Amino acid sequence: MKWWAMIVIAVLVSCDLSKEVDLEDEDNQELDPATCGAQVIVDGEYYEQNGRQYLGDTQDSTLRFDITGWSLNVCHVRHGLGRETFQALISPKYDRVSEVIDRHDPEESAVVVKDQGNVKVYPLLTLINHEAINDVANGEPIVVVFCYLADLVTVYSRNYCNRTLTFGVTGYTYADPNIRGGLESFLLWDRNSESVWWPILDQGVSGAFKGYRMVKYNSREWDIMTMGEIGEKYPDGLVVKKGQTVDPPNFGKWTGC
Repeated sequence: MKWWAMIVIAVLVSCDLSKEVDLEDEDNQELDPATCGAQVIVDGEYYEQNGRQYLGDTQDSTLRFDITGWSLNVCHVRHGLGRETFQALISPKYDRVSEVIDRHDPEESAVVVKDQGNVKVYPLLTLINHEAINDVANGEPIVVVFCYLADLVTVYSRNYCNRTLTFGVTGYTYADPNIRGGLESFLLWDRNSESVWWPILDQGVSGAFKGYRMVKYNSREWDIMTMGEIGEKYPDGLVVKKGQTVDPPNFGKWTGC
């Protein structure tokens, strides 16, 4: 290969590696929450108290998020349905695929995660009701997420800072016109430290895990298939039961890593 071609490739690679977004430097920080007129501000769901910034219920401190110093801008927060609106599953229950396959449309898509010689199946029509399902596969804590707005389906590890985190859905969405063309998506949070995470950039944006990268689960260990394909290939697989609920746990005060 010509020496000049190698230089061009090196430059292109270095440019690509520099694309990781530093949210602190984005134009989104220039919007002033006092004047931008975002609906969550108009509705009083964003407020400041004793030098701290909060998003959520003004009356119940257990239903708000401390976003003091976060790397996003509240002017881009949308759709404040609030904490616990979507019940992210924590200990999901299952049916055997062969026993319930006739209750699913053959064309329905599902996330299929390999698990100790078998598979666990998370139909998107079930995931859409929870948006996040905390589980364990091959001994590793994972969370399967589906954001309908962003057409985002992925699987993350739940191991951070030598801890196993349990994820939930904030009930709020976020869309920055300067990032991914303004693609709107949900904001997650972990119940342990109550940090907020933004899956569009795979990044923690507030609290103890601000700036941490969300770790993708091994892509060779999961796939997206139709229920028809799953019924034929994995009749003994386990599919998440429909209609499950969860009592939100209390992990107590975060003590750090």
